[in-house]
Amino acid sequence: MTRAISPARFGSEYDDFLFSPIGEDRKGLMLSVVSMLARLNLDPWHKAASFAELPVEAATEQLASLIAALPDHAFKHFDPAALAARLIALLPRKPPDDPAIPALASSLVPGTALRPRQLASMVVFILFVGLLAAQFFLSSHRPPRPEAAPHGQAPSAELRQARQ
Repeated sequence: MTRAISPARFGSEYDDFLFSPIGEDRKGLMLSVVSMLARLNLDPWHKAASFAELPVEAATEQLASLIAALPDHAFKHFDPAALAARLIALLPRKPPDDPAIPALASSLVPGTALRPRQLASMVVFILFVGLLAAQFFLSSHRPPRPEAAPHGQAPSAELRQARQ
């Protein structure tokens, strides 16, 4: 078996796919996708994640070939392609990436493409630096505050007129 990857790492988004029944084996036991993949010496969660990353057609073809490769002759009367299509439809699909983000990222730094998280961090950093610069500029250009007269001195003539 390939190196085991903890199912907790992937969460439960693959449960509908992995625990879906395929059919009964020759001993009358219900075979699920998880048990089929384990019988084929494949890590079920890793394989489910890789199927979810593939285009639907490619994932369906790969799963159909795995179903056809099962040593149990009880599954030979199933149509592996139709069964695989039904099972692959249970996998979660990521929404397509926004094509504007990679284009914007690669235009910022020629020759590299930034991931959306890196791009967001860069924007937040630039905004933070801009706010600091604005605060420094505003604090250094304030008019001087009128100072209170030192203790024991008489108030100025303007202050006396304002009181009257």
